[in-house]
Order: sequence, then structure tokens, then C-alpha cells
Amino acid sequence: MKKKRAVFLLVFFHLLILAKTGQAKIAFSLKASAGYGKIFGGDLNMVLASHDGFYGDLADRLGMSKKGRFEKMSGAPGGKVALMVDLSDKFGIGVGVGYVQSRKESQANLSLDPLYQGEAKIDGKIQAWPIELSAYYKHPISEKWELVIEGGLVYCLGTLSYSMSLDEKFWTTSMKSQTQGAADDRGLGFHGAVGLFFSVAGGIDIFIEGAGRYARLNHWEGEENYSDTEKIYERRLGFLWYYEFYDNEAQATYSNLILSPEKPAGPNIKNARLFDNSLSEISLRVGLRARI
Repeated sequence: MKKKRAVFLLVFFHLLILAKTGQAKIAFSLKASAGYGKIFGGDLNMVLASHDGFYGDLADRLGMSKKGRFEKMSGAPGGKVALMVDLSDKFGIGVGVGYVQSRKESQANLSLDPLYQGEAKIDGKIQAWPIELSAYYKHPISEKWELVIEGGLVYCLGTLSYSMSLDEKFWTTSMKSQTQGAADDRGLGFHGAVGLFFSVAGGIDIFIEGAGRYARLNHWEGEENYSDTEKIYERRLGFLWYYEFYDNEAQATYSNLILSPEKPAGPNIKNARLFDNSLSEISLRVGLRARI
């Protein structure tokens, strides 16, 4: 509720500025851009790296061969549209909405011929819809070129979907299991960008800009479903939790996620807390601005 009030207050502040400057010459423009960035996955990437380490340690301990690896989520294509309001020759405000997605599907295979064959697949996808409220400063470089610096608050709507399948064959016996889940969260953060705009003609500009966003979300709630060849089916509701567990056989500590209504606990579990994942991003975008 506090986050929503903060967004409403910021919108009200923007509208108040518009009302106060009602006598000034106000100009409107639409801005659209697309690009590619790097998203910082937080706990999710830590768990993916830990899972890969677990399978590597298991292969070394049992004399198995390992192929493939679980890769971290990083690349994030996306786009944004915004309404910009020039309050003067130098300053203005704007509101925009964007979309960004990062997805990674990877697998690891373990084998000990002819006794054992195992294949594990992980598919994860993060989607974010950032709603940005901005103030910006314009500085003309030449008749055609303009530097624009902007920053402000961002309200992020995030979703995380994931699936993990395990296909194992022990001599003549096989077993398959699959876990699928989805969770969502939302929260406030900050954003900023620096762009170079080039005037083409007739109120049309093309631009390139570097942008950044900081937003960490740690209250992911969702649903998870598990099924296997033993005809076991479970449906779980709750929050995503991060925890670390000590493996007695490997004599090592690994990290994992669990969806549960309660905080995980146990003799070998430590550092359990709500899953903290980042929707922070740095990106490079190109686009078009049209005065209306």
C-alpha cells in the first residue's frame, strides 16, 4: 500500500507541475525505443550456479562424466514507449512504460555407462513491466544534436516462471519428474538515462541512449506443480524462499529455492530468507521521438 501511495503522489506531483505551468509554452512528444541489456538476476543466478556446482561435484565423487551446464540469466531484450512534456527549453517531465524479458534454457547430463544416465533441464524466464516517471534536462550541442539526461522513479511489475525436469535411467529402470512454477512481485526503484538525439526533419528525431534501472523485489508469491512417473502430484502455494543446505556426503554447502507458505527450516538448512531477485538492468537503446 505504501508503494502505491508513493506512485500516486509522484503522479500528482507531475500533474501539479503541469497545472502550475499552464501559462508556459508546453510541448508534447512521443518517444519509442528498443534495445538490449544485461539484467542482474540476484538469488536466481546464485542458485543456478550452485546447481551446476552440485552436479559437477556429484560427477567427480561418483566417477561420472558430465556434459553441459546450467547457465546464468543475463541478456534482456526490451522496449519502451513514453510521453515527454517539455516545460521549458531545458526541462521537462515524462511518463513511460516498458517491457523487458530474460530467458535461459540449459541442461546438464550425467552418465556412468551402462549403469546410469541422467538428464536435468532448467528453463527460467523473467519478465518485467517498468512504469517510469521522469524529470529530464535537455542541452543543445548543435543545431541538429541534443543531449538529454533523465531520471526518476520506476514501479516494476515482475513475473518469474520456471520449470525443471529430471530424466533418470538406472540400468533397466527409468524415472521422470517435473516441477513447474510461476511467481510475481512488484516494487519501487530508480532509473536514469543519457541520450543523444539527432533532428531528422519535421519534428522527428532519432536517438541512441544508455539506460539503467535499480529495482530489487523480495516478496515473490506464486504457485508450483510437481509430478513424476510414480504418479505423485503436488500443488504448492506460497512464497519463494532462498536457503542454503549442507550436503553431508559431499561435505559442501549449496543454495536452492523452494515455494512454500512457511520459511524452510531443518538441521542442515541455514540462511533461509525470502527470495530476493533483481530487476536491475543496464541497456543500450535506439529509437524515435516525434513531436505532437
